[in-house]
Order: sequence, then C-alpha cells, then structure tokens
Amino acid sequence: MTPKKKKIIIIILAILLALLIVAGSIWLLFTIFDGLPAKRRKKKVVIIKQYPTSDVGTTDDDGYSDDYDDYYESVRRELYQKTQNSVVNYVPEYKITSKKWDGPKGYVIVIPKGDKNSKQFAEKIQKYFKKQAGIELEIVTDSEKEQKKEILIGNTNRYKSKLSENEYAVKISGSKLIFEGGHYVMLGKATDWFVTAKYAEGKVNCLTGQTKDFAATKAGGYKYVWGDEFSGLEINNKKWTFANRMAGSALLETRTDEKVASVSQDNLQLRAIRSYRKENPVAQYATMQSLNTMKTMSFMHGYLEMSARVPFISGAWPSLWANSNGALNNTKTDPYTIEVDIFEVFSSVDKLVPNIHKWRGQNTPSQYNTDHIVNGERVPATPYIFENTDNLTNEYHIYGFKWTEKEMTMSVDGKDYMTFDLTKDFDNQDGMDGFKVPISILINNHMFAPDVELINDASNVNNLDLPYEYDIDWIRLYQIPGKGELNLAD
Repeated sequence: MTPKKKKIIIIILAILLALLIVAGSIWLLFTIFDGLPAKRRKKKVVIIKQYPTSDVGTTDDDGYSDDYDDYYESVRRELYQKTQNSVVNYVPEYKITSKKWDGPKGYVIVIPKGDKNSKQFAEKIQKYFKKQAGIELEIVTDSEKEQKKEILIGNTNRYKSKLSENEYAVKISGSKLIFEGGHYVMLGKATDWFVTAKYAEGKVNCLTGQTKDFAATKAGGYKYVWGDEFSGLEINNKKWTFANRMAGSALLETRTDEKVASVSQDNLQLRAIRSYRKENPVAQYATMQSLNTMKTMSFMHGYLEMSARVPFISGAWPSLWANSNGALNNTKTDPYTIEVDIFEVFSSVDKLVPNIHKWRGQNTPSQYNTDHIVNGERVPATPYIFENTDNLTNEYHIYGFKWTEKEMTMSVDGKDYMTFDLTKDFDNQDGMDGFKVPISILINNHMFAPDVELINDASNVNNLDLPYEYDIDWIRLYQIPGKGELNLAD
C-alpha cells in the first residue's frame, strides 16, 4: 500500500473516531439530564402550613378555622398530648349511692337559725328540686316545730354532725334527708356535688366524701375565714366576678365564656387558647378577663394560699395578685393605690416573680423591685426557682402569701422565699399608709401574644404550646381572730 493510501485511511478512521466520541458524549449528556427530572418527580415534598391569618372566610369558636391544615393539626395535637400524659387523671373524692326516697314532695328544708352559710346551701337545694322535680320547697329554721319530712342542712337542733372537719355526707336517717359536714366548707361541698348529680323520681343520691388537705386552722393561730373549693359545675358568682384589669390587644381578646374560664373536675380551669371568631376577625388568641373578688370580698392581714397547676411555658403569663384599687370597702384616700403580685410567671419555665407596687396613676408606677434600697444599694425582689422542672407544668403546688402589719411574705409549698418590709418607705415617697387598706384578689391566665409588650425577659407565644392550662384546686384565706379585716358582700 502506497504512503498516500495509508494517509487517507488514517484520516477516515480519525474522522469516524471523532464522530463516535461526539455521539457518545451527546448520548451521555442526554441520559444525565433526562434522568434528573425523573428523580425529582419521585422525591416526596411535605409542606407544613402556618396557622391561617385572621381574614379567613369561615371560622368557628372552638379556636381553629375550617381550612386549618390537617397535617399541622395532627402535629400540634401529638405534641400537646405528650404534655398531658403526665397529668394525674381526675378521681372524684366522693362516692354516690342512689337510694329509695319518697321526696321531695311533702318535705321542708330546715337550717340552723341565723346560719347564713346553711341558708345559701339550702337555696341551692331548693333551686335543684324546683328545676328537676318541679317542686318548690319551703326553707325554715330549726326554731320552728319539727315535722316528719325534713331536709336538714348543717347542725340543726334535730341533728349534729360527728364528722371530721374534712369530711362531708348526704344521707337518709329515718324520714330525714341530712346534709352534713365537719366544717361549713365541707357542708358546701356536699351541697355542690348533690345538685350536680342526676335526678331520678322516687330516689335520692346519697354521698360521702373527704377533702384530705383541708384544715380549719393553720400554725400561728390562723383560722379559716373565706375560700373556694371550686366544686360543682360553675363559677360561684357570689365570690367571683370578671373585670378587664389585664387588657388584651388587637390579636388577644379577653373573654368570660366557659372556653376560657370554667369549673370542672373539682378545679377552676383557666385556658389561654388559639381562637378565631367572626365577631372579632382580627383577634387570633383568647384568654380570660381578671377573675376577682372586688365586689364580693376584701381583706387586710392574714394568710392566703392556693393549690394550683400553673403553666410554666414560654409565652405564658399566669398570675395571682391583689389590688387595693376598687377593693370592697376600701374607702381610705391615699396618694397611691397598691398592687401585690403574689406571683407572676413571665414566660419562664422554672421561675416565679413576686413584687409590690405603688400606683400614682396609669403611667407612674413605683415598684419594690427597682426602688428597694438596702445600705444605699438597689436590691431586687427574690424570685422562686424550681429545681426540678421535668414535669413542672403538670404539678400542683401550694402558693402562699402572708400579710402582717410589718411584712408581706411569699412562699411555695410552705417555704418562704421573699419578704417585703412594710416598715420602710421603699421609694421614699408618700409613706407606707397605702399598705394599711383592704385588698381584693385577682387571678389571670394571660399570654404574650405577638403584639403584647415583652417584659422581664419574656417570649412571645408559640402556637404549638397552646392551650396554656391553669388549674386551681382551691384557694383559702386564714386570719388570726381579732386581727386584720375581712369584708364580705351581703
């Protein structure tokens, strides 16, 4: 083969090889780019929606809109359920037994003469039988002639209870239906539980119960004078009213309905919730107005304690406090009114903050935390920090407040952690006579909604943590006989 022919063959082979390389490259690139969309189509993408804005078209008052994302709701419910698993299931402290009875027709209700508490309990029973049986029973005192068919309320001259101070009962003895308790607080519990039980003609619900932690006296000579066990099925409007003393915001409405404040399972149940309502389409959250005793009870000096399960959660702002402004029978005029923060939880997971204030106007407060001077230095109030917080939000603790002429002391489970000195003018203005007046009690389950001002290192609400649950088992006030002041509405 001549050199010329060899050269031609080499050129042809080179061209063919180049064509093969180009073709292979094109095929490889096509395969790669063609495969990418296929892989993307197989990838599962989950998008979790946020809560809808307040301008959704259809809403309900259970707190969530109709277009609330199912996936997001399931996550929220699962996380919330995990926090509830540690809560002790409610077990009633009383037992009910249904027995045959020929009443209420022909019966009369008998109370001890001059006993206001027994009269209130008798009126509840009277209302119950009128509603359930259509019979209105007469209420008389034990000074009247004894009848065969009587419903006895309390220690009458017909019957005196031998129960311990923390026990109560409803029983039949002969032809008498007897409501009894070792203390009038327990008699009230017997009444409250009786009127919540289902009525059946020809029968009556008898019951026995015991409140293990109730005591009529405390160390130091303190005697029970007022309180609420939160039995029955509704808030006692002779002890509590609502007032908007902690204002809401555009996003947070304060309400009085049962979704934010109710009595159930022997507890006052306070709820701060996610909420959408057509009546207020801008608001996205709801909580209670201040539950208070301004129109029903005020006191000066004594020992107040409360058993409660408090939400220690980021964004929550629960509190127990007191105020002289608007308190029943507070007629004294001072240059300021006082506020006593028995405790506040400023969105903390482990800390209570106490304080006392002088208020000289809406925007001129003076508080112990910033104005208390010791040896020329400012000394803040001492918070209470819980050591074990693993299950704190599900635990009941006893929160105490003792008030004497010289001091106000806050405690948890019997342990004092902060004492305020009332003998020294902590801001050197107007003296301390403002702390010598009666105060009323207030309870709040507020929250730091997105448009609520953050204070004391608080954080805004996290929607996954809602609802904030504040459950109060009981609240009790004790005073030393002959000392202090107690004012009760008629």
